[in-house]
Amino acid sequence: MTHSEEFESTIRLTQFTLLISGIKLYRKKWNFLIDILVQKFLFYLNMITLYPVLIAEIYLLIEALQKGGSFVEHSLMTPCITVSILGTVKVCFLYKNSDILLEIIDKLSEIHPKFNNDVEIANEDRETTNEEKVTKDSMRLLNLNMLVLIGSGVCVVTMFCLMPFILMMIGYYQDGVLKIQYPYLVKYFFDAYSIRLWYLEYIHQVYAS
Repeated sequence: MTHSEEFESTIRLTQFTLLISGIKLYRKKWNFLIDILVQKFLFYLNMITLYPVLIAEIYLLIEALQKGGSFVEHSLMTPCITVSILGTVKVCFLYKNSDILLEIIDKLSEIHPKFNNDVEIANEDRETTNEEKVTKDSMRLLNLNMLVLIGSGVCVVTMFCLMPFILMMIGYYQDGVLKIQYPYLVKYFFDAYSIRLWYLEYIHQVYAS
């Protein structure tokens, strides 16, 4: 594998992660419909899916505080709201500046050597051999960091989404009563805790997460 290919494989995980959010970091031209689907439909679908949940959670928090509820008890919802808002602000910034990110990727790819293998590097007897080793090590470290971040993120989101469902099943097994719970504590203009609607809202919140 050439160093150029190694660099491309290093950023592939980052590109895929951002692609899920509707941010395309590929120079290669895609089919027009696929391009629109990813960069327009998918991005705005994620925003439209998440913010109704956040608004409903903020509404519930405000209503609970107005009724004299414990601020400490209800403030447990604020980290979820804060992280979600900060996350979408970051994604919007990356989406708006995707061209700049592509330029940065191009610049980074230019500093990586284009040799075919380590034997050829040794034969060239260049002064930059140590620099090439550093860049190669840095790519490995970046890969490891990305795997750790994505792995921990997947674990957190999975537990966040599954824990209410697990608690519902435990409660139903113990008491015979199905008490509806969601990952986000929300209040809509309709009864989201109805038996007929809960699974739709649960799927909605899982996707929003």
